[in-house]
Amino acid sequence: MTAPCDCLLTLVVPASIEDALLEHLAAHPEWADSLMVSHQDGMGKGAHLVTAMEKVRGRARMALVTMPMQAQQVDVLLASVRHQFPTPALSWWTVPLTAYGRSG
Repeated sequence: MTAPCDCLLTLVVPASIEDALLEHLAAHPEWADSLMVSHQDGMGKGAHLVTAMEKVRGRARMALVTMPMQAQQVDVLLASVRHQFPTPALSWWTVPLTAYGRSG
């Protein structure tokens, strides 16, 4: 029996590395058994405007990847992601999960 998910990790990544990051995460199902991806526009200090359209709009296209997981796995996952994608444009945070499950 695996330990319950007690943490929600969110990775915010530039659209340019989204597919490569998702492939990297898929290769390591031991970190998180499911994830959600949503697309957002980022603004402000952390938004790296790369394309001409982003510069005109003043917003960067970003993907938010959220994963319920075990808190003890977060450091291992982040070390791997930092090694594979060494960019300051990638940010992350965690929040505790008080419950997590599936219907049915």
